[in-house]
Amino acid sequence: MAASKKEKSFPQIAIVLGTRAELIKMAPVMRGLAKRGVAFLFIHTGQHGIDDLLSPLGVKKPDIVLEWTSDKRGRFGSQTAKALAWNVRNARKIGKILAQARPRVVVCHGDTMSTAAIATACKLYAPSAVLCHVEAGLRSHDLAEPFPEELSRRMTDLFSDVLFAPTSTAAANLSGVIYSGKKVFVTGNTNVDVLLENLPRARKMAVKLPKKPFVFAQMHRQENIRSRERCAAFVKLLGEIPAPVVLVFLENARKQFEKFGLMDKLYSAPNLLVNPNLPYLKFLKIFSNAACVVTDSGGQTEEAAVLKIPTVLFRKRNERQEAEQCGVAVRAGHDSAKALHFVKQALEKGEFYKRAKASKNPFGDGKAGARIAARLVMLAKG
Repeated sequence: MAASKKEKSFPQIAIVLGTRAELIKMAPVMRGLAKRGVAFLFIHTGQHGIDDLLSPLGVKKPDIVLEWTSDKRGRFGSQTAKALAWNVRNARKIGKILAQARPRVVVCHGDTMSTAAIATACKLYAPSAVLCHVEAGLRSHDLAEPFPEELSRRMTDLFSDVLFAPTSTAAANLSGVIYSGKKVFVTGNTNVDVLLENLPRARKMAVKLPKKPFVFAQMHRQENIRSRERCAAFVKLLGEIPAPVVLVFLENARKQFEKFGLMDKLYSAPNLLVNPNLPYLKFLKIFSNAACVVTDSGGQTEEAAVLKIPTVLFRKRNERQEAEQCGVAVRAGHDSAKALHFVKQALEKGEFYKRAKASKNPFGDGKAGARIAARLVMLAKG
């Protein structure tokens, strides 16, 4: 029987994303599908604004945008209860779209609140679809560090049918009994693809850089910025670094620093150059020229490993243990004195600097997106 003219036909693959970082890391997969002439439904949850990233990353506009957040920047509240309510409410809305589109394959990425909502929605509203998790298997082995990311990634891995692990370490985390029957593929991390593709363009950009050597810094994780002690230690560290520091100061961190009364001390440090969130290519230009990175960002940990930049992790736990194992990163916890020691080693080209420069990137060869796209095409064909 012929289908009704009123029925809309949707692609067999649905890619659902919420944050800027997810789009950056999924761009190689999306381009990989486009190169094969394979259509996909692109659903954006609206957690972050992404319009400025679409053209630089070479990806199409979302087919569906669900703007459920309280403002255009996607701030869903500061309380855990509000975040959980956001997750439940939006999982229902994602689910209704998936139920209507009926894709054969649903793809999500990473460990954000959107990721958990997508995984939940797929299992409840589109149970026959194959749920694929890109960047699966990362573990800090501590539900509170980071929160809610560690909980979100574990839940998504549990619900997913196909797990694209970036490294063998991540794949090993998916070998337990609860993951039996799931398909696990080691692909490399798509973040490496994006960096290698865009680094030549970024290096050609006319961006004024601080006097070298300089340090790149960022802190944004909820478990860090919600702690007065950790924020104060971070400000103390940055002010004591004997070199210029480019600080990317995201809005969520700024609000907390204001709440804790740390803004005057932050802005009074003569070595600090404070910036809001940077466009990706400008970020890459500055980041790639840094002598040292101080961060709590997982993505920046991967990027620094590719570029062999000594990286001080201002974190209690780290789900990218490979960076520490290869020597490019050290974890300082929230000890400003310990962190400063390693920053100075990097600036003075000491032992830590030498280890980082001799390290081998453990996160992939820049072909992860193509591998994942090829696998998605096979899954879509059944």
